[in-house]
Amino acid sequence: MTVLHPNDYPQVRPATVFAETPSEDHGGNERQRKFMTTIIAAILIGMLAMSSIGLYLLYRKEQGQVVKLQADLVAGKKAFDAKVVELTNAQAVIARRDETIATYGEFEYIGRLRAQAAEQRQKIDDLLRLQSKNGAPQLPTALKQEPQWRADAEGRLQKYVNDLKAHAQRVEAWMPAVQVRPTGPTVPDIRPRNQ
Repeated sequence: MTVLHPNDYPQVRPATVFAETPSEDHGGNERQRKFMTTIIAAILIGMLAMSSIGLYLLYRKEQGQVVKLQADLVAGKKAFDAKVVELTNAQAVIARRDETIATYGEFEYIGRLRAQAAEQRQKIDDLLRLQSKNGAPQLPTALKQEPQWRADAEGRLQKYVNDLKAHAQRVEAWMPAVQVRPTGPTVPDIRPRNQ
């Protein structure tokens, strides 16, 4: 019997995916690989170009908005500055007016007296309009005119207000000498008489 050595068996390689297939034309695979590489590179370059163009257009659009917003900001700052100047001027006018009003502080009492006089005159007029006050003493001529503002205006105005108050009390207390009351029935009596 003959003993075979392991190297004596025929060498058979198992078929794999990566195994080379016998081919006569080794250059065809190389050309196909180059063609596919070129196509993939062209697609990638196209995508890169399109994204660059898109980013540029987006940048241009945003740049226009930035310019518009900057113009709005400048206009808003000018309007704000104008309002600050206007407010400062208004505060200066108010301060000058307050100083002017402060110089007239001594006339405040005269103003209060004039308001009281007007209130008393209105009270007298209201009382004289009432039906029950027909024939009541009218306002004296001396009290129809308010005293003029000259020296001692406060004293004269105070006397005028006091006289008006006294006259208002006289009118309020006045009762007619004769009161006329209706003598007949206020509602007609339409009942039949017994004969």
